[in-house]
Amino acid sequence: MFNKAMPNIAEANCTS
Repeated sequence: MFNKAMPNIAEANCTS
């Protein structure tokens, strides 16, 4: 859900 809605935030949270 989040990945599609806001991949930027999802990735930043996962990577960080």
